Amino acid sequence: MWGIQPLILQTIGGKTSNQQMGMSLGALIFSIGVLFFHQPVWSWHLILASFVCGLAWAFGQITQIESFHIIGVSAAMPISTGMQLIGVTLFGIFYFHEWTSTMDYVYGISALIVIILGVFFTAYREKGDNSGKQGAMQRGLFVLVLSTIGQVTYNVIPRMADLNGWDVLFPARNRYGNRCNGF
Repeated sequence: MWGIQPLILQTIGGKTSNQQMGMSLGALIFSIGVLFFHQPVWSWHLILASFVCGLAWAFGQITQIESFHIIGVSAAMPISTGMQLIGVTLFGIFYFHEWTSTMDYVYGISALIVIILGVFFTAYREKGDNSGKQGAMQRGLFVLVLSTIGQVTYNVIPRMADLNGWDVLFPARNRYGNRCNGF
């Protein structure tokens, strides 16, 4: 459902701040519902990582929503997705050292080149485009770069904080002290 979110936001309409507030309230309601099934095991480590992660998410989302208003969803989403894939991949390569073999580099660099070409062709405008559209595209790309910083940060913080997916989504332990891996 995450990929359809921009289309829903544009269909519903509203200002950027209203759309962000709606998404945040939806996430809060979902989280409160989860508390009925999973009681979290709170730690300062989890709280701090979650707080920083939430700040990065909020920044990334509000700037991404703003880019939808500037250049439209059909132009912003492929560029945003491509930049996020590139950013997270670069973190995986240089910070987490996930590429270890020659074939990792061959396949990975090939995939990154395809993604970069896709982003370039999505962002490319013909020379005949008027300067107003070109100015909007430049502003939209700048806002998308800011969004990407937030979105990539949001994605790598859990890994940097050594939290697994269940820690991030549903931090809980069962009555025996073991981690729960589902409902």
